Amino acid sequence: MNNRITCETIPCKEFPFHMLTPSRIAMLKQNKPSLIVSDFERFGIPKIVSYGILLGRGVFKWLAVRRYLIIIKCHWKSRVRELQEAIRIDKANGGQRCLYLRGKLAGYEECRKELRWALNTKRWNAPFTDKGANDYLRAIE
Repeated sequence: MNNRITCETIPCKEFPFHMLTPSRIAMLKQNKPSLIVSDFERFGIPKIVSYGILLGRGVFKWLAVRRYLIIIKCHWKSRVRELQEAIRIDKANGGQRCLYLRGKLAGYEECRKELRWALNTKRWNAPFTDKGANDYLRAIE
């Protein structure tokens, strides 16, 4: 039995259900509540209702937090470059602070690596605590 959602199973000419595959999903725009609201509006759900639900369920917050995390990741990249330059300069001047600077650099690099991992997870993903969402992904895969 084919459980795939398509334009034949749900009458909607506007939403590209054919893109809901692990290999194609990254081509869809993401990360804005207004995109979700626009999609729901095509199904007749008023904007005010969609915005209220997304706000109440924390979607606004987590999309904003994701953007903040990307900014932090970029900020840490700048600090890594600054520390690399400071290490180079310190070595040229006798290396009094080199171990301290290397330790600080290692901390930033480790945190940045873990943050990059979290931000770069695949979009074909759901929270492990949400059985319904994971069942849905398995059903349409």
